[in-house]
Amino acid sequence: MCMSDGSDRWCFFMTPAALASCGDCLGDRNVRVHLGVPHMIIVSEISGEIIEEALRDLEAAGALEEHTMLIVDQD
Repeated sequence: MCMSDGSDRWCFFMTPAALASCGDCLGDRNVRVHLGVPHMIIVSEISGEIIEEALRDLEAAGALEEHTMLIVDQD
């Protein structure tokens, strides 16, 4: 996403079901480990509308920057 200051930031969304099928396995168990990154947003259902609303809510709370990661141009 492009912020009002011109910086580019990103984040990603996951559902609990998606989390159950990805991540690293813990030892020999079928238990998934997710090390929780601030730019991962978990929602119980996912759609374009849900993503937009979640991002608007974060922005209204002044937390959008905290929950997204800066894209650094490496030209």
